[in-house]
Amino acid sequence: MKNTKEFVEHYGLAMSAKDMSDLLTAISVADHTRDLRWMSLFRESRCSDFERDLQELMERVRREQRFATGDKSASKERLSKLRIEMNKLGLDALYVPHNDQFVIKFLPKCSERVEWLTAFGGSAGEVVVTKERAAIFTDGRYIELVGEVTDTELFSSYLHSEIQPLQWLNNELRDGGTLGIATALHTSSWLDKAQRYLADTGITAKPLEEHPLDRIWASRPPEPVGCVEAHPIDLAGRTTSEKLALVAPLFDSVEAIFLNVPETICWLCNVRGADVETSPIIRSMAIVRKQAVDWFVDKRKLPSGIELDPSINVLPIQSVWEELAKLKGTRVLFSPSQTNGRVANTLMAAGATMETAADPFRIYKACKTEQEQEASQRAHVKDGLAIVRFLHWFEKEAPKGELTEFGAAQKVDEFRALSECFRGVSFTTNASVGPHAAMPHYKPTADASCHIKMGDLFLFDSGGQYQEGTTDITRTIAVGKPTEQMRRCYTYVLKAHIALASLKFPQGSRAIQLDTVGRSELWRGGMDFDHTTGHGVGSYLSVHEAPPSVGQFDNGHKMFPGMIFSNEPGFYSPGLWGIRIENLVLVKETGEQDYRSRPILELHSLTLAPYCRALIDTSLLTTEQIAWVDEYHLRVRESLANELEEEVKSWLVDATEPLQSAK
Repeated sequence: MKNTKEFVEHYGLAMSAKDMSDLLTAISVADHTRDLRWMSLFRESRCSDFERDLQELMERVRREQRFATGDKSASKERLSKLRIEMNKLGLDALYVPHNDQFVIKFLPKCSERVEWLTAFGGSAGEVVVTKERAAIFTDGRYIELVGEVTDTELFSSYLHSEIQPLQWLNNELRDGGTLGIATALHTSSWLDKAQRYLADTGITAKPLEEHPLDRIWASRPPEPVGCVEAHPIDLAGRTTSEKLALVAPLFDSVEAIFLNVPETICWLCNVRGADVETSPIIRSMAIVRKQAVDWFVDKRKLPSGIELDPSINVLPIQSVWEELAKLKGTRVLFSPSQTNGRVANTLMAAGATMETAADPFRIYKACKTEQEQEASQRAHVKDGLAIVRFLHWFEKEAPKGELTEFGAAQKVDEFRALSECFRGVSFTTNASVGPHAAMPHYKPTADASCHIKMGDLFLFDSGGQYQEGTTDITRTIAVGKPTEQMRRCYTYVLKAHIALASLKFPQGSRAIQLDTVGRSELWRGGMDFDHTTGHGVGSYLSVHEAPPSVGQFDNGHKMFPGMIFSNEPGFYSPGLWGIRIENLVLVKETGEQDYRSRPILELHSLTLAPYCRALIDTSLLTTEQIAWVDEYHLRVRESLANELEEEVKSWLVDATEPLQSAK
């Protein structure tokens, strides 16, 4: 078939050629790298010729795509056009957030406004543009990367910890002015805080229904259409109706709960999708009642024959605003920090009685069911096999001097893809050496990638999505003989990692308390790191979820059995190298209680991969710490060895030999 018009006419499809073309393009930008599930979105009776021609048509669509994304060389022109739009709207400044109406961290290309404007594609970054200046704000993971990938003559860069965007803007607009804010791209709580801050300045916030950047974004990728699949109950552990029953008491005081976060909706409805590259979410919204869920979603994403829980009513995504406007007098609960400002404004205009609280489902989502816990352990065995195969391969290839950071990153993904259960990466693999490794979340590209050489420290941070669970691992590897300083620093990072991994603590302990336990080991060595010690991880969902978030700031998150989070201390020597060690851990009960009858909890390391023996200085480890490493390595060997090829198995046996004899 030459084009969509011929295809539609030949097979007699009940859609126009334009609708067919739009659908194929929207499917093509979703994440369908692993299988042909997307073909089930075409409900017509299909034959082998239909499938063959449809695949060929899709390949042609992908080849012909010319979407405009981040481009450092284009930033000057794009910034100039944006300022023209600002002038039309009477704006002295404009906020460009890394967010969209679905309040998610991992965005599809159509929502990567910061990247399109600046060429910076990190997950933490926002831009403020005035008539004369522009600034990017990020955190310690990305500050060096921002300076490397953006045009520094156009964009100044700042750490959030040093100055907040609105503080910077207040310094810039001393005489006041008008700030444009697209309300759908910010949470309700952020808008409230911004209004309170701006009240003490001469700056007025002007709410916008559409972001001005969208008007100048030519060749913008479309909203993705990823194929929805039901998540099996034997993996989820609870039906949607059973999950609704968990929050039933809330409906004594409210009549509806609004959900804006796709991860919660996917968990509640036991569905997964393919809208974004690294997380099996479905970009959608929901109004939850005591025994039913009104699920607002692009119906093109649902294949024929999909079986959903009887409590779920599927409605068109565009009808959500109309339905919200009907809630006059209805008591609606929503989370201000997880609901976009347009939703809150619509509810207010409708005359709804607005009740605010944290997402009532998220604690149940964070505390995995027994089925989810068991499935996650199976996923980590599959992931461990891939990582061990990669480490064996890397040890042979890296010393040759031909391997690049980008090549290594691709190879990690290739080993994961050997598993039939692999559904894609859980985030873009970070693989780095030298100064790049000192940037905690540096991502190599085919065009900008260093060669790995002898004497380097190689850091890779990667994860996989399996139907059984989500994984995330970081290892740091010595290429050749490491220096004593490298070994000392690595060992202190390992000590911090062990301190948290071996901790026992009462149920309800705050996340900040756990952060201090690991970090204090690094303090003893005169070291520290700027990122959090750990982040929550979903069950075949987002690799970053909360609670818990284990960091230096007291976010109120408490620890309960069934939670899964990362244990990832690090140390970064700017301009030289970086070290990080990461395992995912599962919070479990020990069966013991403290003096207040609180259950005592412990952490079970789910990740299965050896640490780098060449970087461990056993003279800096206690007997207990050595025993912990040896016990962990034994479990890695016993869990994986029998599934590996003989050569790789032999390598793993050597890599997991006890450290005890080296003390």
